[in-house]
Amino acid sequence: MKKIFVSFLLLIIINVPSFSQSVSGDWSGELEVSGIKLPLVFHIQQTGDSLSATLDSPAQGAKGIKVDKTTFKLNELFMELKSLGANYKGILAGDSISGTFSQMGMKFPLTLKKGQVEVKEPNRPQMPKPPFDYNIEEFSFINQTEGNTLAGTLTTPKNKKNFPVVVMITGSGSQDRDETLMGHKPFWVIADYFTKNGIGVLRMDDRGVGGSSKGKEGATSADFATDIDAAVKFLKSRGYKNIGLTGHSEGGMIAPIAAAKIKMLNFWY
Repeated sequence: MKKIFVSFLLLIIINVPSFSQSVSGDWSGELEVSGIKLPLVFHIQQTGDSLSATLDSPAQGAKGIKVDKTTFKLNELFMELKSLGANYKGILAGDSISGTFSQMGMKFPLTLKKGQVEVKEPNRPQMPKPPFDYNIEEFSFINQTEGNTLAGTLTTPKNKKNFPVVVMITGSGSQDRDETLMGHKPFWVIADYFTKNGIGVLRMDDRGVGGSSKGKEGATSADFATDIDAAVKFLKSRGYKNIGLTGHSEGGMIAPIAAAKIKMLNFWY
């Protein structure tokens, strides 16, 4: 009888599910890097037996960053973010998760608490604000060489003639016309400054971004240079003659490629 009872007890223990705490929901914490505190918010969802998550970095204006892998076993949470070269590993206890945020070989302690943090939008005094004392036009045109459509914004000084117009060329990766990054819009800031000082600016969405069509797969810098050629032709069709190029990062390499093929280009840098 005793052996039967022990066997029955073991059977019950084996078949009772091991309930762990739920990790679903919003989890917030502050990552301290070089004395600067950076709020992070993870949004974790459970669908059946699978977990998915996204990351917000409110102070940087970044939201919905994809978490590629999310696992939760024996109260240990692991999240991997390939786009950031980062991961987080922590242990859940009550309403907090104590762990380590690792990125590019560096490790930082990070404790997450249940719920979201309220973060004020950072003050960016450089951001252009209306009213704007210059002309703003939205446009689109076709790259006749490759057939893709390009969309963007042209800003020009008011009440001026024969002013130069510069085509801004974005850096590597898929960028919008403002080269938006974590809430910053450097190309818009530069365009605003140039136009206020008598220089017209044409800035465009990259292929597959915003209003620009994707175009062919595997496009190279040489292909992107044809987009710049199309932009210059667009400006010439509008009557502009003093036209130049300026580029950032990869855009700085695309500029001379385009300049070598474009006739009547006045400047590039």
